[in-house]
Amino acid sequence: MRCIAYRASRNCVHTWKPCKRRAVRNSMFCSSHLSAICGVYLGLCVKGFPQRMYTRKSAPNAGPAKSTQL
Repeated sequence: MRCIAYRASRNCVHTWKPCKRRAVRNSMFCSSHLSAICGVYLGLCVKGFPQRMYTRKSAPNAGPAKSTQL
């Protein structure tokens, strides 16, 4: 089974390509993507999930402000 993650293209910053590596046993990701995901998850668990840093109104390049209610 192949890794289900995507990687950034070397030729174009706006293009993502499927990862061509083989997935680790009992996983859907290759070893490098699995390690990255585990690192992000560990950081979120240790440091806590970040609060929203800015509202849509103040976000750069956000365009017209819209309601952010869920």
